[in-house]
Amino acid sequence: MPDQIDRTYLPFTPEQLRSHFIINVDGQIEYYRKSVALYHEFMDLQTKTAGIPLTKARYPRQIEKDKRFWTVTALKQIFDGPARESLFIKATK
Repeated sequence: MPDQIDRTYLPFTPEQLRSHFIINVDGQIEYYRKSVALYHEFMDLQTKTAGIPLTKARYPRQIEKDKRFWTVTALKQIFDGPARESLFIKATK
């Protein structure tokens, strides 16, 4: 999908996510886009990431440990999945 926010960390288009946000929808989506852009810009400049000081890599590589990405991606997969109803019912028991 060419308009995905990120193939690995958020494999959905902004339009697929839009209805899941309640407030500041554009700001929410922009947060993800900026984080993805920062990450890819940093990674494109690094031929090897071993040995890069944590102080230099922490901010641009935040996406790798960002709970917001992991939560949205996991919940969206369940929400759109074929077993969605049974998974949500099971989670509430």
